[in-house]
Amino acid sequence: MKKLILVLVALLFLTSYAYTADYVVSGGGIADAMGDYNWAGTDPGLGYDYYTNANTHYMYYDGGGWTIGTSLMGPPMTWEYQGGTGEGDPTGEYTNPNDGGDTATCVAGGGAVEYTVTFQEQNNLDGVSIYIYSDSGRTTEMEYSPITTAGGGTATIDLFNLTYYYTAIKEGYIRNLDDFTVADTDMLVEFTMSTLPVVDATLLEVRWATGDFANANGQYSKGSTHAGRVSYKHDSEDYYVYWNTFLGKWRLSDTLGDDTPLYQRNEYADIPEEPYGKWDAGSGSGTGGAGTIIIIPSITSYYPPEHTSTYVKATSTAAQAPEKVTNPLTSPIGVTSWHANAASNQRFHIDLGEQRKINHVYYEAFHNSGGNTTRGVQNFTVWGSNSADSFAELTYATDTGWTLLSASVAVMKKHIGANYADPQFFTINNINTYRYYAFKFADNYGDAGYVGINHLELQQVSEEEGEPDTRVIKSGNWFMLMN
Repeated sequence: MKKLILVLVALLFLTSYAYTADYVVSGGGIADAMGDYNWAGTDPGLGYDYYTNANTHYMYYDGGGWTIGTSLMGPPMTWEYQGGTGEGDPTGEYTNPNDGGDTATCVAGGGAVEYTVTFQEQNNLDGVSIYIYSDSGRTTEMEYSPITTAGGGTATIDLFNLTYYYTAIKEGYIRNLDDFTVADTDMLVEFTMSTLPVVDATLLEVRWATGDFANANGQYSKGSTHAGRVSYKHDSEDYYVYWNTFLGKWRLSDTLGDDTPLYQRNEYADIPEEPYGKWDAGSGSGTGGAGTIIIIPSITSYYPPEHTSTYVKATSTAAQAPEKVTNPLTSPIGVTSWHANAASNQRFHIDLGEQRKINHVYYEAFHNSGGNTTRGVQNFTVWGSNSADSFAELTYATDTGWTLLSASVAVMKKHIGANYADPQFFTINNINTYRYYAFKFADNYGDAGYVGINHLELQQVSEEEGEPDTRVIKSGNWFMLMN
């Protein structure tokens, strides 16, 4: 007899079951209006019963028909669905008066069935938290969510017929976001968690924070572990760069782990799980703190002695002086781009004032407040020289005194097409020191009149035994330096 009872209990938990709410509303597009409705009282004015759900929505009879809304006997603006069978019977089809194509169905308790949804992580990973929502914005979380995988990467939950949206998270792994639809049967949802990229740069550099948070600019050193990943702290100010597992974002704040960050990694990221690149103002941006910053691996940058036409030259100029391109204080946001008075065949020369071994370049492609991106450089070459005469000669075809250097790419990327910083990098296989560096811009991305660039920064990664550091991990457009 005891064995029989145990079997019956096991079947109760393993199979779908009828729900026992007074009424259940499902199928509509307004998630908060769906779910279980139970008797809540009798309207004192009309004397009809009314029902409520867990999201404080009311289902009531107003003398002419049934209404589902955000208040009892409320004005028309609160009506979300109208329908039902008639007085005393709210079951039936409901229509959203503001969207005739949005309908919901009300059934009596016991008539709506929940089905078992089994989540299976494909690598049998345990400890994955799965948050389940009834809306695509992931604001209305389901009862019993989150669930956690165990016993071989499996987790289960019972749900009504509806489309659901889930977020699966685990420290050390990339968030997995997807959706599924329950339709009159139990179902299996298979998903895979991927490990986060290793971020092990010793230093980071923050640029172009503005307003209240301008002092967040500067160098950040590797600090404590937070949320299973390395964090970074400003070398002299109380600012932190850290990872938020739930949101899957890097954040910058004056408090480690703050939920109202000053800045956070934005959606233009090639690899948003890495900190390098463009950041937008966060929820705690404050006065004057809005805008975009960039975070880059902190390496040695070399600039001309002065940002003037004496040290920075171009074959031609249509707008914005060439020396703006090399100035690290000129933000690559807004109207800051140099462009030539031609669409192709332009030289761009930089005098560093002394010989330097440049093996890394940071650049920002051309844009004008996010527009005119087809003016950006496409095909290019880079050269080195120690000849002042060569530096002064700006004829495109004249390479006398210049040495062609081997760059890791021959094509610069086009800007993203928005008024954001869009940092890109490439390396140079260079074992010699040069005072002068030249870029030959062959063409653009299709603009008929101009070719240009927003920012060029000559850099040097660390060296070992006189050779360039080759311990470089390339991720998307970013090079993480393992110094």
